[in-house]
Amino acid sequence: MKLRILLAVALLTTIGSACSSAVNSEYLKQAQADALSRVAVKYAEVGQKDKAEQLLAQSLQSAKAIESFERKNIALSEVATKYAEAGQPDQALEIAKTINSREGDGSRNKALEKVAIQYAQAEQYDQAIQATKAIKDGYDRDIPLAKLTDLAAKAGQYNQALRVIKAMQETSWKADMLAEVALMYAQAGQYDQSLQVAKINKFDDSSRARVLTEIANQYARSGQKVKAEPFLAKALQLAKTNDTLSEVALKYARLGQKDKALEILAQVLQRAKKAMPGHNKAEALAGVALMYAQVGQKGKAEQLFAQSLQIAKSIKDDKQSKAYALTQIAFKYVETGQYGQALQVTQSPDIDLTHKAEVLTQIAVKYAEAGQFDQALTVAQSIEGLGPLVNGMREDCRGIKANALTQVAVKAAEAGQYDQAFRVVKTIEELYDSHQADALAKIGDRATQAEPAARAAQVLAQALPIAKSIEAENIKAEALGEIATQYAAIGQAEKASEILDQALWSAKQIGVIGNLCKLVSCTFPI
Repeated sequence: MKLRILLAVALLTTIGSACSSAVNSEYLKQAQADALSRVAVKYAEVGQKDKAEQLLAQSLQSAKAIESFERKNIALSEVATKYAEAGQPDQALEIAKTINSREGDGSRNKALEKVAIQYAQAEQYDQAIQATKAIKDGYDRDIPLAKLTDLAAKAGQYNQALRVIKAMQETSWKADMLAEVALMYAQAGQYDQSLQVAKINKFDDSSRARVLTEIANQYARSGQKVKAEPFLAKALQLAKTNDTLSEVALKYARLGQKDKALEILAQVLQRAKKAMPGHNKAEALAGVALMYAQVGQKGKAEQLFAQSLQIAKSIKDDKQSKAYALTQIAFKYVETGQYGQALQVTQSPDIDLTHKAEVLTQIAVKYAEAGQFDQALTVAQSIEGLGPLVNGMREDCRGIKANALTQVAVKAAEAGQYDQAFRVVKTIEELYDSHQADALAKIGDRATQAEPAARAAQVLAQALPIAKSIEAENIKAEALGEIATQYAAIGQAEKASEILDQALWSAKQIGVIGNLCKLVSCTFPI
């Protein structure tokens, strides 16, 4: 009996400690509202609309019960977005309008953006545009409008994209989105429409040059090089920036006109040499080096890389600029496939742990894209999670490392190498199980979309125990919900329902913890 009492006290003390720190009642209400709404979406996706409606109502009730102004806004925003994802944008809009955000709090705008996107995905563009009008600031309103434009254009709904653009403020964003639509017209082979959009007076010469370059590129790819040349010549006349000139040069090289390409790159190089000293000049030269490498001038590229490194290393009294310049050079080396040189640059003591981790991530992804998964995993695992203690603080790159591993796992799945993918997923640190859940979802999506049902089921069966092992109940609920909808997608409705019930159980455990916290705080004041 004494032993049982001692064990009970120890357990309650442990729970009490958690309740007094990260896990408090307000956090738990927010976490449960979020978890229940996410599971609700999954019930909706498998056709259990009544269950979804019930859980959404519960999640909304939990969100409204939160007393903290900031947490309540975040919770309501998340619940509103989940109503939208569950196919109820009208209800989502009403919830979003109740959010009374303070300046700097983007909860209301985030919810309204999600509602607008959901309307657009249902091809209800009038309602989508109307939803954005509830966003008070014009600049903030342009953010979801830009996303709606991109969504419509990628779906081939160019007229709708242009309608959305008309609702935007007269800013540089509007010109940028017009340029994107013109480019997408060109990529779709609709050259007349592309040129028509490019004639709008909001376009600058560089944007027009980009459009003309893309039209030339499309003609060249279809074997119509003669038609490509006049567009490329016009683009060259309009090109003003190094980036645009470099793009034109690359297209000339692909047309087989290497001398013309080198002539243009010589102009770009002269402009780069006139750049402001320091990191700007180092980065500009590295960019030109990359261009020379891409047109087959490796000797010239190496020469320019060496010059850019010399300039970067000579930077004094500005550690941040020096680290940035060296990092950009390393990135350019990665783009040329010179991973060894990139790694050598990252060994510089002037590059901090975060920048080094970002370069290593890119190298790991490149290896994975080439099917070299062992090398990719080795590089990703070499990312240092925590830096040394300096002035009482450490650089924390564990999130970057988890992201790198996630990307490698997804690339393996895209190549059909599921065993490799799961091997990588299992190496993600427990602290970042949200990355693990994300990877599992993407692996499952790939399997259900690309594999026969029987093979997809095998992949999901491998993912399921990993999802169940996730410690954080809210993330576990989300991971299980994703797997459930994937089972439904391959026709296994009964299995989907079974796993969804497990996801719901995990979501409800957050409330159990909250009740335990209340019990402990009353019985054993902390």
